[in-house]
Amino acid sequence: LLYQREKKRKGKLDPIYVKKLEEIGVVWDNIGVVWNLTSEAWNNMFRLLQGYKDREGDCNVRKRYEENGIQLGSWLLYQREKKRKGKLDPIYVKKLEEIGVVWDNIGVVWNLTSEAWNNMFRLLQGYKDREGDCNVRKRYEENGIQLGSWLLYQREK
Repeated sequence: LLYQREKKRKGKLDPIYVKKLEEIGVVWDNIGVVWNLTSEAWNNMFRLLQGYKDREGDCNVRKRYEENGIQLGSWLLYQREKKRKGKLDPIYVKKLEEIGVVWDNIGVVWNLTSEAWNNMFRLLQGYKDREGDCNVRKRYEENGIQLGSWLLYQREK
């Protein structure tokens, strides 16, 4: 795949191969042409996200999270970025919102429903029980959840 990415970058990869690779969700690079997907590939990623939500109870996927070797976190981050720029298809926006995706970066973890807020609060209670205080570092994560940022947001609110 590295060789295919290099050929595409140089404009030497046959468009037929580009199309086939994109149809299965190939990421061309980690910065630029990420998640330029066909509808079928987008729907495959969406189904992965639905599975994540069914299992975890939310759509708060960490940006580096992988599901079966597929970069679900990067994909969701890219969807948020496209939405912010007004470039995400409204149909996709609606589908993502229907399963509980929160759009802004702050909201990814802490612009929450009261159930989700209570889940964060329980994490904080567990931290206090374990550490003896609520002096959570700003970048502290617990099980991949940004508890420190959430607490900072609560203090600033």
